Amino acid sequence: MDCCYSGEFAQTCAPTGSQKRTVVTSTTEDSLAVFLPPPDLTSFSNSFFGAAYMGASIKDSHAAAQSFFQTFTIADQIPQLVDEAGGSGTASGCAHGVQSRSGV
Repeated sequence: MDCCYSGEFAQTCAPTGSQKRTVVTSTTEDSLAVFLPPPDLTSFSNSFFGAAYMGASIKDSHAAAQSFFQTFTIADQIPQLVDEAGGSGTASGCAHGVQSRSGV
């Protein structure tokens, strides 16, 4: 789900009322999604799902992917997270893990 300008739909898909939903995007509303060249071929989803596969929560998986792109600033890619606690751009209120069965 590496999608250019994906941050555009983050607020539209944000939870309302009592909904429990976490929206994770690979970029902001005005930036491109980037794949690093071979041999890495690393992207946001590669970093995010790699961390999730190793048992990280959504919050920690997002932080891992965000940290990766902070290291490679040439990409100018800032992953976003909007959660049920109303956090935007950060993972402050994200309590649901990737293995959650709560419907998130």
